Amino acid sequence: MLDRVSEAYDQWLVQDQMLFTWLLSTLAESVLPRTVGCRHAFQVWEQIHKYFNAHLKAKVRQLRSELKTVKKGTKSITDFVLRVREIALIPY
Repeated sequence: MLDRVSEAYDQWLVQDQMLFTWLLSTLAESVLPRTVGCRHAFQVWEQIHKYFNAHLKAKVRQLRSELKTVKKGTKSITDFVLRVREIALIPY
């Protein structure tokens, strides 16, 4: 039984390290420092998730604020709607 558990763990470890390597190879250099100290794929994934989730929340707050404060003023309705669409369609 121990042999099967050990073999399963060894297989898992090989797959984990392959995924770990793949994840690291796909990250931008600016994100890589956030993965220092990670030894397994799930740790890398958690760090990436935390990083991007925090940025996404900040971006949502910023866009929400911009949408609340945009005013038509002297702009034409077309220009106003275009500005609102610009704010809403900003790529993340």
